[in-house]
Amino acid sequence: MRILTSLIIVFLVIFISNEHNAHIKPDVIPVNITNILEKENWSLDDYNLLTTQTGLTQISLDILKQDDINEILDVQKAYLSPVNIVCKPHMLLSRTERLTDTLSPITALENGDILITSSSHVLGFRNGHCAIVIDAEKEIILEAAFIGRNSEFSTVDRFRKYSSVAVFRLKDVSSEIRSQIAEFAAQSLVNKPYSLFAGIFDDNSTHCSYLIWSAFNEFGYDLNSNGGKIVTPSDIAKSPLLELKQVYGLPLTFK
Repeated sequence: MRILTSLIIVFLVIFISNEHNAHIKPDVIPVNITNILEKENWSLDDYNLLTTQTGLTQISLDILKQDDINEILDVQKAYLSPVNIVCKPHMLLSRTERLTDTLSPITALENGDILITSSSHVLGFRNGHCAIVIDAEKEIILEAAFIGRNSEFSTVDRFRKYSSVAVFRLKDVSSEIRSQIAEFAAQSLVNKPYSLFAGIFDDNSTHCSYLIWSAFNEFGYDLNSNGGKIVTPSDIAKSPLLELKQVYGLPLTFK
């Protein structure tokens, strides 16, 4: 009886700790970045300050500098604002934290980008979820969401509702190749049945991270950082082949 009680206490401690880490607010004081945005050229210090104020790395900052520099101010406001979160059952023992009255400021997307969230967890273990951007302009993604549902197209707004998200892209690879990877995923990896054993016992099914791995592996990029047969969102996030573009509700060191 004592052992059972101890196990229950341990589980509750882990569960409560997980809820606490659903959204990690940056420990920085908001500053006026308008004077930096108005500069024609940004120094390294400027980039570093903008990153700590927005969660956008230099890659995304440069994209927005060309497309819509004022959006950086909107991202800063969302990045540093407090949030309200609700944790709801997702499937079986899985639960997911979602924002209740706002959306995460995912921006500066390109075809082939990878979205990763740590908001999903099972019995204290944060398994996370991920998807690939198929059409950045239309904000179309491809994901394998859960058991009983085939891989399908969705929208970026699905990830904007999560309490945390990170955006990655393939490092030192042209936009043409990254677009080709996205096109391959859209043509070959849609409508695949969901299976936790994809790639282990069954090559005709998929799950969220195996779908991402399959798309990039087709072009010779193995994103499974641990090199094993099992690939998770965390394995992909830690891949040295990827570079971080943006974080929200996660530390800038997220990998």
